[in-house]
Amino acid sequence: DVLARGLLTGKYDKKARFGENDTRSKARYFTGSCLDSGLQIVKRLERIGLRHHKTPAQVAIKWALGKSFINCVLIGNKHVSQVTENIDVFEWSLTQEDRNELEDGIRDTSE
Repeated sequence: DVLARGLLTGKYDKKARFGENDTRSKARYFTGSCLDSGLQIVKRLERIGLRHHKTPAQVAIKWALGKSFINCVLIGNKHVSQVTENIDVFEWSLTQEDRNELEDGIRDTSE
């Protein structure tokens, strides 16, 4: 899941709580050290997004589309505005510096 069940959109923090029937209430992305690591990555996505005037979600999607080992990027959209936002990832590019910053962050959180 490219957006880690929504975590990488930047909409959630450590205080995020979900209803009992919401599968995110049990998702590993929203618990313990995995949540901490995800929030560190969100900070990098936000910084990169500011440079390009893009959302954290757009940066995450753009990064995934640029990886040769990823054949398909599936994104769940609940609203038409999310579809419009996500389509915009084809109109700009990440720099090598952006990719390095993000990948360094991913590496740092996985150690």
